[in-house]
Amino acid sequence: MGALFHAQRNGVAVNLTGPVNAPILDHADRCDRCGSRAYVWTVLAFKTNIGELFWCRHHWLKHREALAPHIGAMVNESRQLFEHVKDDHWVEGKAAR
Repeated sequence: MGALFHAQRNGVAVNLTGPVNAPILDHADRCDRCGSRAYVWTVLAFKTNIGELFWCRHHWLKHREALAPHIGAMVNESRQLFEHVKDDHWVEGKAAR
């Protein structure tokens, strides 16, 4: 993904040109759809508008395909939800049976 701009989150300058090593989203960031904790932050670019939206994992998975053509930049920290799960019990985002 090419660089679009620099942004500021939680008082820290964020360079959206490459990988982000430190968490950007925190407990105060909420899904714009339902109010749950946000794990995805998107900057959407439409013909005449640019705006940001926050997503819980559920709503991000539900809407990501429709939004894909409009995403200028994004941060996805939803992996935090699964850090406590051992890798050998987790296969491609689904619990192993």
